[in-house]
Amino acid sequence: MTSPNVLASRPLTSQEPVRPGDRRPPPQEEFELTAEPWGSVEEAAKHLGVAKDSVYRWIEQKGLPAHRMGRLWKLKISEVDEWVRQGGAAADSTPLAHGKTARAGSHDGGAT
Repeated sequence: MTSPNVLASRPLTSQEPVRPGDRRPPPQEEFELTAEPWGSVEEAAKHLGVAKDSVYRWIEQKGLPAHRMGRLWKLKISEVDEWVRQGGAAADSTPLAHGKTARAGSHDGGAT
């Protein structure tokens, strides 16, 4: 039988069960490797191919899933993708002639 001191000095692998009396915390590598990082508004805009203003407008008016962290908005790209698939931004498009679409309320940054 292995003593607890020997167990504590050996690294725990993800296949090895945690036994009562072990002094090591359970392995966390599976969670750390699969956790999706938070993205910025700029990253979300680049991912979607839209302006940052559109992302801010969708957060405020269309329910784009985002979380305020201090002064910054953070998003999970997988949540943004799901929101798009469910038609979250669809009501923000207006058909034009020649098969193109224009975003309602789009502007060129305030230039006249």
